[in-house]
Amino acid sequence: MSQVPTCCRRSQPGVGACILDAVSTWRNGEWMRQVLSLILVLGVLTRSAAARPDTASVATQIVAMPMGASIELRLKSKEKIRGARGAVSNTGFALVGSSAVERQIAFDDVVSVKAIATSHNRRNVLIAVGVGAAIAVTAAIVIIVIRGLGCAVSQCKAT
Repeated sequence: MSQVPTCCRRSQPGVGACILDAVSTWRNGEWMRQVLSLILVLGVLTRSAAARPDTASVATQIVAMPMGASIELRLKSKEKIRGARGAVSNTGFALVGSSAVERQIAFDDVVSVKAIATSHNRRNVLIAVGVGAAIAVTAAIVIIVIRGLGCAVSQCKAT
């Protein structure tokens, strides 16, 4: 018996019947279900692979940060801690907290690292005070000049 493609076994053998059978299969949604299932499986696999922390990259990030840099850590225990990066060893590093207490953290315990940007509040307040002072000085000079011109004009009219 000759080899007949599986799509044609349900109907009469022949190319035309096979094409018609494939079209009806597409219309019935079997292909769409298979493609959708494949997409979902690949999506789940890539999400689970991305969810695992890469210890080498976390260690590289921490080592690359300068000593004393403010960082925020997310640990495997779902704990979120902040502090300054201390001394680094082969297996971990020291995190200096706000009360100057060092805590030893293993690279394996860290899920993610984020550098904390320093606050610019002091700088912004100084800029605002400087701009305010400049406006006040400019307003005072304008008032003095206008009053001075006003007196000079009134003296000119009296003569």
